Amino acid sequence: MSARARRAADQLCGCGTPRSAPRAAAPTSSTIPSVSAVLLAGPGATVWTYTLGVDYVVALLPSIGTGFLFYVVIRALVNADRNERNAIKRLEEETAANNASPASGTLIPPSS
Repeated sequence: MSARARRAADQLCGCGTPRSAPRAAAPTSSTIPSVSAVLLAGPGATVWTYTLGVDYVVALLPSIGTGFLFYVVIRALVNADRNERNAIKRLEEETAANNASPASGTLIPPSS
């Protein structure tokens, strides 16, 4: 491979497109302000403290909230089903008690 071809290959990334300018180094955790610190200090304030636990809780709040909402909805469905089954059972027991003949102990056929 000639020097010219090597320089051209060095200027291309793996997909064949030209490389962009070198990227800046990613910020480390010590240079990123915590969510809680920014919320307390307000926008535009320079806050360089890092609170380990609060950021994780803030990141998990949407998942925790969705899980709690799912639990409440499923619990309501299960309770509604249980109450409906109890109401049907009571209705059937009342109907059976009303249709029973007191003298013979047999059921009276329903009238049409």
